[in-house]
Amino acid sequence: MKKAVEEKVEMNNSNRDITAAFDGSWQKRDHASLNGVISAISLEIGFSGGMESAGILKTFQHSEISRNVKYANYLGDGDSKAFNTVSEGKVYRNDFEVKKLECLAHIQKRMGGGG
Repeated sequence: MKKAVEEKVEMNNSNRDITAAFDGSWQKRDHASLNGVISAISLEIGFSGGMESAGILKTFQHSEISRNVKYANYLGDGDSKAFNTVSEGKVYRNDFEVKKLECLAHIQKRMGGGG
């Protein structure tokens, strides 16, 4: 996060007053879940669909360098744009395939089964 902040400050002509988008998501609706995630994304990437794909791609690209891991499985919410960006980007090497998993709660929500 420190590196991301410093990159953003540099892109902002060393001005430390920066803009970011924040969002939260929970496993169950109505914030009744103990499982959730909060995200912060800088806004230089563009429109919201582009931010998600670019942010996820950047996370994959830095995973080996910053965390010494490869994300072998992509658990998504059904939005194939971000997964396609990672898959087509060949972030690790040509013979390493990132597999897509579907979040059951999002499938149930789309099919009208609650969540």
